[in-house]
Amino acid sequence: MATDSDPQSLKSYEYHKPRTSSIAFLIISLFFLGSLSAKADTNRVEGRKDSDDRKLVSAVVESLVSAWNKNDTDTVAKLFLPDAVLLTPTGSVVRSRSEIRKRIIDERNGKLKNTTLSHTVKKVSVLNNVTATVEGRYQLDGMKILGVPTAPEGSFVFRHRKQQGRWMISRAEFIQTKKGIDLGRGIQTELKALFNTYSEQLPISVIRSALRFAD
Repeated sequence: MATDSDPQSLKSYEYHKPRTSSIAFLIISLFFLGSLSAKADTNRVEGRKDSDDRKLVSAVVESLVSAWNKNDTDTVAKLFLPDAVLLTPTGSVVRSRSEIRKRIIDERNGKLKNTTLSHTVKKVSVLNNVTATVEGRYQLDGMKILGVPTAPEGSFVFRHRKQQGRWMISRAEFIQTKKGIDLGRGIQTELKALFNTYSEQLPISVIRSALRFAD
């Protein structure tokens, strides 16, 4: 009969006793793998959310262009935050949603009447959970200066802010890079001819403004 002091029993005990270091290593490994899996799941969720926000922000720009082409000034205005800022291609700064709405109505009833807006989105950046930017190009067809068709074009930068779960425009800047009249040097000659022909019928200020526009 084996006793506690029996060498055979001691060997058996040494063989079967728990390996504490191995168990600890296993637990740490499992914890590490679990952390990596959780982080990967979080990244996937955040990636999907970022992609969704990009689509939603781009859709705001699409809605603005569509509403402009339908002459729906109320819808355009509602895309802006109450304290939004609009920078026009001419450099004017319009502050607040209500003033932006008034400016759009004035422009649509004036020189921008019957114009059609088109755009191309170049870059969408979701900066954080509540801020994003959209950059792109625009072109405005349908303008006429003294009967001459023009199509001004340029770039735009929209800054968006999420409010109550909805992306809205906090700042919109349009930078005109091409005035639209593309008749080369001949435009100056044509306008001067118009000046000579209609100088008695048209105010001089009108012709001078057109000449400055064509420079």
